[in-house]
Amino acid sequence: MPLTWRLVLALCTVPLALRLLGTYAILSGPWSLIAGVLGPLLGCLGLFAAVLALIRGGPRIGLGFLACLNLGLAVEDLRLSTKVSQQGLSVITWNTALGYSAKQRCVQKVLGREKAQIVALQELRQDDLENIAVALDMRCTWAGYFPTPGSNGLGLCVPKDWGIHLAQQRSYSKKTQYAYLFAEIRPPQGKAFNVMNVHLQSPALSRQQSKRRGASGVFAHTTARQIWQLFEMMRVASGLDDPLLLLGDFNSTPNTWAHGQLRRRFSDGHRAAGQGLGSTRRLAGWLPVRIDYLYASKHLRWLDGTRSLDDGGCSDHRPVIGRFTSKD
Repeated sequence: MPLTWRLVLALCTVPLALRLLGTYAILSGPWSLIAGVLGPLLGCLGLFAAVLALIRGGPRIGLGFLACLNLGLAVEDLRLSTKVSQQGLSVITWNTALGYSAKQRCVQKVLGREKAQIVALQELRQDDLENIAVALDMRCTWAGYFPTPGSNGLGLCVPKDWGIHLAQQRSYSKKTQYAYLFAEIRPPQGKAFNVMNVHLQSPALSRQQSKRRGASGVFAHTTARQIWQLFEMMRVASGLDDPLLLLGDFNSTPNTWAHGQLRRRFSDGHRAAGQGLGSTRRLAGWLPVRIDYLYASKHLRWLDGTRSLDDGGCSDHRPVIGRFTSKD
C-alpha cells in the first residue's frame, strides 16, 4: 500500500483509538477529559480525510467503513426527534455565570419565557437568586460552593405551591469544602422526588487549587476531583428511596469515563429523548461540546423534547430543558 494511503488510514483510526481510551480511562489520569473533546473533533477530521481519499480513488471498502465510523464518533450524541412533549413536569438546568456578570435581567427573561417548573441554576450568588425568585414568583433555595459568605453557588426554584424540604449544602468530600445542593421536592400532586444540583470540578478551579503546572497536570487534578465527586453522588443516590433528578454543569463531555458510569444508574435526558446534538458550550469560542446535563433515576422517564436553548447572550453556557414523568 502506498505511503499516502497508509497515512490516511492512520489518521482515520486515531478517533477510534481515542474513543476507546476515553471509555477505559485511567481513573487518576487526564486522558478521559482530553479524549472526550478530541475524539469527536478528530472524528470530523478523519471523516473529511476518508471522504477526500474516496473521491481520489482510494481503497473504497476500508475507507468507506472508516468514514462511517468517524461520522458516528463525530455525531455520537445526535438525536433526530422532532416532537416536544407538553406532558409531565418541566425542568431546566443552566450555568448562568451570574457570579461573574451583571446580566441578571437577561437570565430572568429567558427563564420567564420557558416557564419551567423546576429550575436548577449554577454560578450565581444568593442575592441574584432572591431577585430571580421575586421576578419569576417562585420558591427558591440556595447553597454556596464554599462556606464563605458572598461566594458563588447553586440555586433551585419551584412554583410557590410546591414544597422544598431538607434543602442543604452537602460537601463532596471530607478532603475538600466544595459542595452541591440537595433537596427533596414535593409537588401538590404526585410523589415526592429528590434533586441534586451539581457543578463538578472545572479546569479553571483546578488551575487555582493545584500546584501542578501545565495542561496535563490541571486535567489530571480535574479528573481526580470529578471522580471523588461522582463517587459521593453515587453513594448518596444509592441510599435514597424516592426518585432522583441529577442536574447541572458536569464540566465533561458525554463520552468520558464519568458519564459511562452515570449512565449505568441514570437516564441521560438528551440520549433518551433529545433533539439535535445538545451542545451547551463552545470551547475556544467555536468548538461545540455538551457539558450540562439532565439525569434521572430509573423511577423516572424522560419525555420527548430534551434540548439546549438559546441563552439570549446571557451566559457562556446554554440552558438545557426537558420533561419527565414517573414510571409508576
